[in-house]
Amino acid sequence: MRKLFVYSVIVFTMIVYTSHADITSDLQAYPSSEYLVGVSEGPGSVETLMDQAENQLSKKIFDKIRYVINENEDDWLAYNRVREHYSTVIQSSVKSKLKGIREYYPSTAPDAYVIVYVKRATLQQIYTDEAADLRQEINDLLHKAQVIENAGDLSDAAKIYLSTYRLYEALKEAELIQLGAVYTTPPGAFSKLSDAAGGVAKADLMMSHGEVVTKVEKIAPQTIININDIARVTAYQFQQQSSDWGTKVKTEELTYDSFNVVSPSSTLFLEALTNELKWHRSLPMRGFQPLREVHKAQSQNELLQFFGGYWADGDKITLRTTLRDITTGEFKAAAVVRFSESQRRDKDIALKPGNLEQFDQDWKLFNPLEETLSIEEVQPVEEEPQTVETSPTEVPPEESIVNPKVFVHNGLTVEIATDRGTGPVVYTEGETMTVFARADQEVYIRLIYILADGKRTLLLKNHHISPEMTNQSLEIGKFVCTPPFGAEQLHVYAKREPFPDLAPGETYEEGGYVYLTPTRGFQPFKPQPEGSAHISITTLPK
Repeated sequence: MRKLFVYSVIVFTMIVYTSHADITSDLQAYPSSEYLVGVSEGPGSVETLMDQAENQLSKKIFDKIRYVINENEDDWLAYNRVREHYSTVIQSSVKSKLKGIREYYPSTAPDAYVIVYVKRATLQQIYTDEAADLRQEINDLLHKAQVIENAGDLSDAAKIYLSTYRLYEALKEAELIQLGAVYTTPPGAFSKLSDAAGGVAKADLMMSHGEVVTKVEKIAPQTIININDIARVTAYQFQQQSSDWGTKVKTEELTYDSFNVVSPSSTLFLEALTNELKWHRSLPMRGFQPLREVHKAQSQNELLQFFGGYWADGDKITLRTTLRDITTGEFKAAAVVRFSESQRRDKDIALKPGNLEQFDQDWKLFNPLEETLSIEEVQPVEEEPQTVETSPTEVPPEESIVNPKVFVHNGLTVEIATDRGTGPVVYTEGETMTVFARADQEVYIRLIYILADGKRTLLLKNHHISPEMTNQSLEIGKFVCTPPFGAEQLHVYAKREPFPDLAPGETYEEGGYVYLTPTRGFQPFKPQPEGSAHISITTLPK
């Protein structure tokens, strides 16, 4: 996607942002060793600020989980097993509304601020109890299914086994929240995740999720030789769990592995699936539209999110998908479809993006702040954790973990989005992509787009977001999707002071664009930025 045909900066709302010195004193009541806290300030309604603060708190939990998993990348088999097992929970943009959250906001003025908080011990206990209830519900259903199976009614037994799928997903989420709620990660945390992902039932579960998947494949076998068959089996599993969902569904493109890169087969699969289930696919959220506004706009119909991805283990391909209520995060259905790639007759439709290896190398290179969570947050410590002092715009230290679309570092938050949301994002040849940015304070931003052929386009060198533009959605460019096609990347970097000019030889011009020169030991920024955000984009031919 290399053709930039309109370039502009538009401020949709012009409200002067006021920082609250009171936040510092208010946060002292919630030391990070005891509390999980989310903070949002600036212009906007209290509802919008509340939504942002709750998302920030939830992000702390799941970004800590990501860090714990990524720290064990050397244990390759366990690492891949854990990533796949928990992928539909960790990678989904929809999370369950956290229980036990309390809210504090001193005023409803245009420059209000909101603090949401929960005691770590309280949150842990809530989800310990919820996990126990889910295990009991799963066991009850498994017992019922086994009785019916033994009586010879395999069709009804399969239906009951499939009804546990969404409960297993909810159980995964509850277990992750328990782990993410603690201040310091306990010893053996990753091993527990690996054991749960290993497919062997624990003492408190009659069968693991993997064992139930194998059981369903045995008593209700399905033939899969093409993309349409994959969609048909996914639809069958969903329909066995429920059909009372309504027809309004926000469908996310299928990703490959954990790369957040869309599979080339995704569009065909989604077309086949929506036809099977008679869904009406809703338009993606535009830019930074708050979820509460989306809920109001869609209040006439229950709005659900479909999400999933492919995982490869040699010839065996596993497709994991879920259907969730966007408002509550409740799992409505889940499916696990496994098939042999060698048996698929439409192998000309690739499951894996062709430039994935190059994409992965560039993604790591252009994410310099990928692992910034302080060690004491993830390793057991003997000393008593210290209360963290915060400035008016700072939040507790877990916020330093990177989320691909939003980054908070030393109190600086920068975000990036497209007119189709924050990803996974897909554009087809000839379509137009609009890019938005947002920062919570005065910054300078640098924007880099990496094409499918590996070329690195410098779109913005030093764009200034002034104080009156903070916390506003800024349109920073429009692009037309043209060759080359494949997995591409959009990176925004931010500093409170202007970025230094790039040295002669570090850039070159071609076709009216400025590109970064790829050299050995290349670094895209000197010095490191104070904030960054990143989106993966897949471009496809017509």
